[in-house]
Amino acid sequence: TNNIRVGENVQFSYSKNPKTGNQVWTSYLTDPYLPIYDIKGNWSSYGAAFPGGSIQPGPADNPVASRELSKYNAGNNWLVLGNVYAEIDFLKQFTFKTWFGGNQANYTAYDFGYGTYALPPSGFNSRFNENSGYSRSWSWTNTLSFTGNFADHHIKALIGTEEKSNYNREVGGSRL
Repeated sequence: TNNIRVGENVQFSYSKNPKTGNQVWTSYLTDPYLPIYDIKGNWSSYGAAFPGGSIQPGPADNPVASRELSKYNAGNNWLVLGNVYAEIDFLKQFTFKTWFGGNQANYTAYDFGYGTYALPPSGFNSRFNENSGYSRSWSWTNTLSFTGNFADHHIKALIGTEEKSNYNREVGGSRL
């Protein structure tokens, strides 16, 4: 009927975000004389160019090596969100509306960072990080509105209530 209206909306999304580091900035800072590979076929680095210096040799300063070694690092995100509503007109002057909406998100991320080629104690420092989690939130809103005329006055009134809930949980691990 014309006195009752209902509706819904649901969306789903998935994204995979590569975590490639900052190869653009590293490429900008890298001198053009630094080859991609050294004469032994290993990734070259500034540390190899400055032996015994303060620069620790490692693939992180080689933008091609950094990109290749981080190709499996990624974050995955799944998201579902939506809402439903109902609206009812009654007694010619009242409208009751209720709507419920929320979302559910799940995510994972992992990355491995390669350290230096130098020997300990200053070398290596490779790291691995992995985490996953989920979050959800919802809200439920109810309103009652009144529109009417009394004598030569037009009156509008609205009352309502709303409840919200948010929850998040994440677990992760890291190793150097």
